[in-house]
Formats: sequence, structure tokens, C-alpha cells
Amino acid sequence: MSRVRFLATILLLALVAAACTTESAQLVPPDSTTTTTSPADSSSAPTTVSPDEPPPTTAPSDLDDPNAELDPDEAEQGEVPPFEAEPPPPVPVEQEPEGLIAMLGNDGDLLILEPTGTQVAELTDHDDRRVAQPTWSPDAQWIAWTELPTVDSPNPRLAINTPDADRGAAIDTPFPSFFNSWNPEATRIAMLGPSATGVDLSLVGVDDGALSADEIAVDSGAGYFFDWVGPDALYTHVGPNLGTLTLGEAGPGGANASRGDDEPIGLGFSAPDALSDGTAIVVDTTSGSPVLQRRSFDGSTTTALANLTSTAFIVVDPTETFVAVQVLGDLMAAPPTTVTAFRQPTDPDLPTMGGGVWVYELSSGEAFQVSDEERRGMFWDPSGTRLLMLAPDGELARWQVWSIDGSSRYTKLAEMSPMLLRDYLPFYDQFAKSVTFWSPDGSSFVYSALADDGFFTIFIHNASKNGVSTEVAKGPIAVWSPDGGGASGTGSRL
Repeated sequence: MSRVRFLATILLLALVAAACTTESAQLVPPDSTTTTTSPADSSSAPTTVSPDEPPPTTAPSDLDDPNAELDPDEAEQGEVPPFEAEPPPPVPVEQEPEGLIAMLGNDGDLLILEPTGTQVAELTDHDDRRVAQPTWSPDAQWIAWTELPTVDSPNPRLAINTPDADRGAAIDTPFPSFFNSWNPEATRIAMLGPSATGVDLSLVGVDDGALSADEIAVDSGAGYFFDWVGPDALYTHVGPNLGTLTLGEAGPGGANASRGDDEPIGLGFSAPDALSDGTAIVVDTTSGSPVLQRRSFDGSTTTALANLTSTAFIVVDPTETFVAVQVLGDLMAAPPTTVTAFRQPTDPDLPTMGGGVWVYELSSGEAFQVSDEERRGMFWDPSGTRLLMLAPDGELARWQVWSIDGSSRYTKLAEMSPMLLRDYLPFYDQFAKSVTFWSPDGSSFVYSALADDGFFTIFIHNASKNGVSTEVAKGPIAVWSPDGGGASGTGSRL
């Protein structure tokens, strides 16, 4: 099955699966026929130790002990930090995180909580409609969600409200969306949903709480991924093509939307990451092999950064300093040195990133392998210095927080929420642009896992801790409010 058909099929089934099953989806890498090669010249790179190997006192196997808590000063540290960048500041273990949490309860209600677990508001009534995809606006003033059709209410809707449930509104949409994304100015919401040909794109305009919606889809394709480039345009990866979709004045798209000339890029990745300087990070496979690339929106300038041994997920941190790259296919053992990954596009000896998770520094061209084991999802904290990943272990999993100083923290092993595994993680590079599990101050993150009482439970975990997390509510998914700069932290980019 081609990657286009694979992505389209997964997206079409996501909504049906959400309503009909609680089975966990697996992120299965496509077959890779590319051969791993070594960098042309890494002899001058500084020697490091692998940050993916905790010391005996912090090994994941020890974290099932509820008392296996470490002081932050006892964290694992690499002998040589992987990057010259200033390491992340220590997070006080007892620091109370900032912001608010939107969560779906096990009964279907959409709730707003304080990080302590105190309920701020109940935004929906589960006896009315089932809801999905809670998504904060970049300024944290609104939260949007999908309302699924019912027998009594057959039209799908998109709804918004303030966190205190004071100013709600809802509007019919052409399809029930399985992904919602606010523009940087919080004046538009782009939605993706199923169609006969793959995936449809439609928009809802937001004007001081009043909503307006497209009556039909604005665009469609077999596999549809995008990033906002300012308030009125999307940089899209639709099937094998890159292109800019201009939406016109604020509001729905409809007849005002126009697409520029698409460029072939291939199927080596899913969601592009648009940067504030008018370039984007993508994976180009038109030469026959995947190449991590930085290119202008119009394709007039391109810079090859590294060869990849297979298709990949890419996520740029909010400060646009680092690119997290998960290369699928056969895992590559951690090299003994970091890799200088910057070369001119004409250089035939680009270094290679093999299977696993890497962090690439845009300014220096240095890359560092974070993990040579399977990871699901990569989510940067607001400061761009910590990377949250899910580490599977059989039927269970634990969260890993990797820091640019080379240290790691882990949660306890647990059965993670099927909603997270099914609806979010297979498309995490897209969701990383619209939702965040991190608190605005970067001190903590939120997740759902099965608790000892048999219910899926919302936990908060301090990023400086190993082991036990704090239970705050019952539910299958929760997302934290942004700090006012947007989940992607990029703002206007045109």
C-alpha cells in the first residue's frame, strides 16, 4: 500500500474508530529499503555518551517503585553535553504549574480544570452530543471542539467557548472534523475530516465569538497536512505535493481560497514545519532517497541538511532552534559521537540519520541521536529545551522527558489512553502544531493512563521527577492551555 493511501485510510478510519472501539493503534513504520550509511566525516565531532541510557539509579525498571523519586541534582548527565546551547533551567519539584487544562471526562463531558484538579467549568453536556478534539486558541482565550452527529442532531458541528463557559457558540460544518487548528491570530479554525477521496479541508471564521463556516470543503486530497503561515494562508503537504493555500480575508475560505503552483516533494514525511523566516523543514524524496531539507515556501531556495534512511516525522521546537526527527524503519544503534550534519546541497557526502530519534540544531548543523529505540510522539516544551516522548514497553508505556543537556526523566509504566494512541500519536507531527501536553511554564505535562481503580485517569507529571505522577481527574485525554504565544510559537510567517 502506498504511503498516500496508507495515510488517507488511517485518517478516514480515525473518526469511525473513535466512536466504535477502544483498541490502541500502533504506529507502524512503512517498509524501508534504504541502506544505512555512515557520515562522511565525523572525526572532529565531540564525543558524547548516549542520553538514552539512564544510570542504575534512574533506570526505567526501577521506576515502578513509587518511592523511586530523584532529586533533580541527581539526574543523569552526559559526560559531554550534546549541544553547546544553554541547558534547560532546573524545574523545582514542588513548583505548581501554570495555565488551565481542557479534558474529556470518561462520561464524555468537556471540562476545564486548574492544574490542582479543581474544576473551572463544564463546557458540554454528555446527554446531548459526543465531543472530540478539544483545541485551545493560541491566546488561550477560547477552546474549540468537534461535536459529532447523532440521530437526533445529524449535522456535525464545531463549537467554541471561553474557559469559564461564558460565551459559547456552535455552527454546522460540512463534515465531523478529526483535527482542528487555530490560526495565530485566533480568527480562523482550519478543520480536517473524512471525504470520499481522502481528506477534506474546511474553515470556520471566528469574530469576537461569532462563527461563520464554509458550506463545502475548501480543499481535499489523499493525505492532507499543513502548517499556518500567518492568519490567511496554509503551507500544505497534500499527497506528494507542497504548496501554499491562500485564504483571502478573515473568515471561511470557500471561493476566496486560491492555491499557488504545487511542487513535488514525495511522501517521505507528513506535516511540514513552517518557520518565521519564510522557510520550512520538510523531507524531500524526489531524488529517490529521503533528504531532510530546508526550503523557501516557493521552492526557490533549498538547503539539504541530512540524508535519512527512511521516511520520518519532523517537529520543530517553539524557538525554531532544534528539529526533532524520528526516522522510521530499522533502528540505528547510537553512534559514539555526535554528527556534524551541515553540508551544502551539492555535497554528495551528506551525513545520515538512521532509524531512531534525533535532534538537529539548525544554527550549527549538529545532530544528536536521542534514542535508538522505538518512541511514539515527540512534543517540545515551550522553551525548546525538553522533548517529551512515549517509550513503549510491551503492552505498557512510560513517558520520557529528554533534555538538551543529555539527561532524561521517566514516568512509571502504565497502560496509556487508547484515545491518545489511536487519535493523536499516529499523526503527532500535525497535532504538535495545534495542541500541547506541556504546561505554559514547561514545568509539567499532562497525560491519561489506566489507574489502579480500572479507570482512565488524568495525571500531571513534574518534568524534574522520575516515577509517580499526580492524579487530578478521570478521563481519556487532556491538553494544556498555551502561554499566549500559540502551540507552535511561530506567529505570523508571511
